[in-house]
Amino acid sequence: RLETRSMLSATLALVLAAGTLVRLGAWRDNRAFLVTLLVEHPQSYRAHASAAAVLAGLRDTAGARREYARAESLFGGDPHLNADHALYLAGLRDTAPAAALAARARALLPREHVALRAQFLVALARADRARALALADTAQAWFPWDQPWYERYLH
Repeated sequence: RLETRSMLSATLALVLAAGTLVRLGAWRDNRAFLVTLLVEHPQSYRAHASAAAVLAGLRDTAGARREYARAESLFGGDPHLNADHALYLAGLRDTAPAAALAARARALLPREHVALRAQFLVALARADRARALALADTAQAWFPWDQPWYERYLH
């Protein structure tokens, strides 16, 4: 009985190890992971949102915009997706769509902190310091640990 359990455990460990070895190629770098993710899950809005984040990190603006658009076409109702996209666009100073996405995210989830950050950056980009200060005050009340992030932009 103990031998049977040991054999089953060893077999399971070997199967899991083989699966990991097969996947290592996809984990080699961000682009390989990204391609594998999109091939395996072409209809997953989260896969496309992840791709957008990776492409944004690689400073591939056109690719990031394309993948955010694809993710939103698959499911635009996720406040976290809207907030991430808004923050990305706010960083590019593309304030009109950033403001709309952040507002949509906060309408769905009022305390979405990434959307609050995006609204703050949009206010600064539009030279609306009063609105930026009001948003920073809201952030301080809701997310006190996030205050240094806001202060970095205000000083």
